[in-house]
Amino acid sequence: MRFWTKRQGWLGVAALVWALAAWGCSDEAAAPGSEQAEAVEDAGGDEADSGVGAEEVGEEADAAEGPPQRELPPGPWEVTEPGHYGVGSMSERVTYTTQGGVERTLPVMIWYPSRDEGLERPDGVRPVARGNATFGVEGQAPVLLFSHGSGGVPNQSLFWTNHFASHGWIVIAPSHTGNDRPGEPIDVNFFIWRPEDVSAVLDAMQARPEGHLLHGRLSDDVVMSGHSFGGYTSLALAGAEVDVESLEANCAAYGVCAWLQGGNIARLEEGFHDPRIKASIPMTPAGSLIFGAGLGEMQVPVLLITAGQDQTLPDAQEGAPIWAQMDNTGDVRLHFPRAGHFSFADLCVTLPSYFLNDGCGPEFTDPVRVQWITTSYGLAFANLHALGDDRDAALLSGAESLGGGAEIEVK
Repeated sequence: MRFWTKRQGWLGVAALVWALAAWGCSDEAAAPGSEQAEAVEDAGGDEADSGVGAEEVGEEADAAEGPPQRELPPGPWEVTEPGHYGVGSMSERVTYTTQGGVERTLPVMIWYPSRDEGLERPDGVRPVARGNATFGVEGQAPVLLFSHGSGGVPNQSLFWTNHFASHGWIVIAPSHTGNDRPGEPIDVNFFIWRPEDVSAVLDAMQARPEGHLLHGRLSDDVVMSGHSFGGYTSLALAGAEVDVESLEANCAAYGVCAWLQGGNIARLEEGFHDPRIKASIPMTPAGSLIFGAGLGEMQVPVLLITAGQDQTLPDAQEGAPIWAQMDNTGDVRLHFPRAGHFSFADLCVTLPSYFLNDGCGPEFTDPVRVQWITTSYGLAFANLHALGDDRDAALLSGAESLGGGAEIEVK
């Protein structure tokens, strides 16, 4: 298919290195899940070996003396700065059955706000996540979903996930099993499974039982985000409709004729819109060919983030055509003319030479600056459309600017 380039396994190699780096997340014990999904206590653990259930987790938490709690300054806090919450982390595993009858088991990484002392990064620049932290928000917190790129892992963009958690958001990022390792061929079924993965994981997290850290914690304020193939996933869940007629007419060129059969066509025509999602933030997404004019059918506001020097999913083939088809009032495009595909993942820190030609070289805007601008606009957009907080409306309209060469367009 034309959707992907020869570098389709890029993210798995780098993210494996990143997962072992100091900023990686620790695991926290988790309770069994709901009727639609089950959790495993540790991401690398065995469900049968743990023996720790929801009630036991709750009893242990009650018995232990909690860590010292920090005082939070009054809000609102600036979207351009890390929030004042510390960041806790945990990992789970969710099992569900797709609408097509395939059972899938997905590791899930979660970041959440905590008031525990000692969660700051020593240099004070970025929040760093830690396992076994207490939940810091009274009542419920808004939810950010994140879908990784092809061949990647959930913690590929900690600049993004930790920033939101430090501002009081619960961030939930599934690993799309079968599309999360380097060198794996891209099964076209992932155009169906990926959005179903995200909806099933949200189901599971919303249904966590009493005694679980997340029980009753997720509010109805949900925003979807993702990078690359995760950007496609974000568009699908926002309600973009697949152009099945075009796919069928061009299936030989795309190499998907055998896949476009009765059940798959019906599922594609049904669509993947999840009505719980209030806004969507795709970063350098794929989708112009598979959605086409169906991008005009999205039912929530979208912040489209694109890169002018993207070599993996070139802007002329993906970003610009996607923006041209979008037509919701309030849709925003944040475009970086001198950014690359990997400017939106933490890979220029770990393997800059590998991605030199697609985001990490001297000819690109400093990825740290790109990421700072991205988190600022992303949080402002999420606050506006999920929480009704319009204090950064001037930033989103283009009346104010953070510089860095970023360009803003508004529908």
